[in-house]
Amino acid sequence: MKKWYCNTKTQEVDSYNESGDLTDFNRGEFLAYGDYLVTGYKTKEDALLGLKTWLPCDTCNGTALTTKNNPLICIRCNKPLKEVSK
Repeated sequence: MKKWYCNTKTQEVDSYNESGDLTDFNRGEFLAYGDYLVTGYKTKEDALLGLKTWLPCDTCNGTALTTKNNPLICIRCNKPLKEVSK
């Protein structure tokens, strides 16, 4: 089954294939950007929307979910997030 992911650090969206417990996810992408990746989207459009919902956190070196109340505060470390421009 084709799945999609977004990379919050690079603002890129791409696909990978999943079959049971196995995937063909790009290993280099995973090693370089691990916690900046949000996986499991069913469509490319959903992954593109994910780029608006998740932002990279340079303090945590990962991805933080933005919230309606605090859209630019990391929910893990409470530090400000920077909006990424494409």
